[in-house]
Amino acid sequence: MAKSTLISHIADAIQLQSLVNSSYIAIGKSSAWPDDSNPPLEDENITSISEIIGYKKVSQFSLARPLASGETTVYPVVTYSSQRYALVPVDKAYEQKARWLYAEASITIDDFPVNQYRQVGLYTGLVPVSGVTKQNLLPSEVANPGILRYFENNEPTYMTSSTTSTEQFLIKI
Repeated sequence: MAKSTLISHIADAIQLQSLVNSSYIAIGKSSAWPDDSNPPLEDENITSISEIIGYKKVSQFSLARPLASGETTVYPVVTYSSQRYALVPVDKAYEQKARWLYAEASITIDDFPVNQYRQVGLYTGLVPVSGVTKQNLLPSEVANPGILRYFENNEPTYMTSSTTSTEQFLIKI
């Protein structure tokens, strides 16, 4: 089997990051899992998350690389699963070996009329209905959802008037 090169991974990450203007994080699955404390494993064959509640435009869609313990950087830093990552500009991607992609969107109850959700997905290529320009879209405001690239099944996330849920994806390309 052929082995891919680091440069090809970085090129693919840059290509995916170039879709920033049509990238949204969707939330869904308001109904319970058979066991809410043990969500089912993700099925790579799905093409959409279940019971879509809404799509939120990504606020951050950046190339990234992990930081070594104690390492400092001139770039912004995010933490994902207890690991720190530098957010790297596209023009420094090869130099910094930035083959990861970081996506983020913050969701409030004002964005979508929901009190809980269990699935989160990253879509690229989303096309809103003609004339719709807002950052949070209901399914009826989406002409074409594009491609579901990545998703997670989770325990319920509960929303209240004082809750902000920051949804993140860190993807190794």
